[in-house]
Amino acid sequence: MRGALAACLVAACAVAPPAAHERGRLVVFVSVDQLRSADLLLFALELGPGGFAGLGRPAALRYVSVGTETAAGHATLATGAWADVHGVVGNSLWDGAREREAVDDPRCPVWGKASGRSAAALRVPTVGDALKMATLGRGRVVSVAGKDRSALLLAGASADLALFWDVDAARLVSTSCFAPGPPAWLPAPVIGGEWAPSRPLDVLRRYGFEEAPGAILSHGMGPRFPHPIANARAFRFAPASTDLLLSAARAAVDAVQLGSRGEPDLLLLGLSALDYAGHRFGPQSVERADVLLHMHDALGRLVRELRGRFGDRVSFALSSDHGVTPIAEQSRALRVPGGRLREEDLKADVDAAVAKRLGPAPGGWVSFMVWPSLAVRRVPGIDAAAAIRAAAEALRAHEGVARVVTAEEMAHEPPSSPFRHAFVPGRSGDLLFELLPGWSVPDSGDATEHRGHWNDDALVPLLVSAPGLALRRGSTLLATQVAPALAMMLGIPAPAAALDEAAVVER
Repeated sequence: MRGALAACLVAACAVAPPAAHERGRLVVFVSVDQLRSADLLLFALELGPGGFAGLGRPAALRYVSVGTETAAGHATLATGAWADVHGVVGNSLWDGAREREAVDDPRCPVWGKASGRSAAALRVPTVGDALKMATLGRGRVVSVAGKDRSALLLAGASADLALFWDVDAARLVSTSCFAPGPPAWLPAPVIGGEWAPSRPLDVLRRYGFEEAPGAILSHGMGPRFPHPIANARAFRFAPASTDLLLSAARAAVDAVQLGSRGEPDLLLLGLSALDYAGHRFGPQSVERADVLLHMHDALGRLVRELRGRFGDRVSFALSSDHGVTPIAEQSRALRVPGGRLREEDLKADVDAAVAKRLGPAPGGWVSFMVWPSLAVRRVPGIDAAAAIRAAAEALRAHEGVARVVTAEEMAHEPPSSPFRHAFVPGRSGDLLFELLPGWSVPDSGDATEHRGHWNDDALVPLLVSAPGLALRRGSTLLATQVAPALAMMLGIPAPAAALDEAAVVER
């Protein structure tokens, strides 16, 4: 970071109104973590004729991947490529010796910490990187998100600033690779009090159950809605976290002068409260319904403010990184197929099956498992291929598993296979497995998960409001078509790995 821009990032900058001849533009891309296409259909009455946040009628957008996770999804939205090209196969990667988070990077320390985060796992440029190249660095890129992997992977390495919520520090932070410390204009969170519902409870009950079987009600939130919000971990679930991110976005527009300098600029927002609520309470819960409706209201206000300020110089696009699978107990109560598996049970089944055929392995045969990936431990003198085949057979026999594809079998998958799109040698382990629709392997404390390529997890909306452009209609779009669409809004070439056509066309 150099010169005047660096100064703006560490101090509040006075912003002069743009001269009449300046025609810079601002493109705002919003990723609502875990927003399903089904949500905008089911909540249509509450959203009104203007649609979600006033951004109009959505198109359906599909992820053709068995790795529908936050890191992989945001990397695809930003680059226009699937994980087999951009390299981010999931929130966690397997580096051949250990598991690590996709955004771990000690070279970019988080403010006030020894640990670091970055987008270095990306192997191809983002649309933000493309903007920097096209404008010789003059175009500005800022991301604000509830999660580090959302902010960093949406933005890319060349961004001017990537802000994300740090639960330990209880504030928005970034890394030293963007700025030396917090800017003066960064808003502070207000943590405490009770989660205030956005609608009367009888309205929310139309859209969700009040109790979430399988959920662990931790972080002091208590068993009943509305919940107390007493700490930074509970804050992530509540609508107040959305308000903080939108306040930071407003402050960034002013302080970094986005859209006001005669250049195209890109503001990226990653709203994550819906994902936290969906994992813990389920997609059919009053909590998730309230988060979604509050987000619609609050984001709608920001959209109206920016339209009033920039007129036809501001464009908006909104989508999501993935959906979510229904809670198994609620599905069964309604006689809808589905179920829940435990990672510990799957590991034990695989270990027992491989040990029965090849003998025990020190530490067990499973060295890494984060659905949909599994890696088999290498044991001297034992054929690794035989161990992988035995592990695959054990998974295939397990209730709820739809399909298993080993690394050896991957070459026989068609180019459009959701397994091919999710697989990177050296990062994905030895095999990928997918569950049947309605089945999930939740993380500890969560009631449900995502990561499949069925509609619940992989079908999300895309909304666009951009002067002179309209969404392509007539067929389901692909998540890889978002980055080239953002490039069209910015008036720049698409990112280098974005090989699909844009999701928008000229009017």
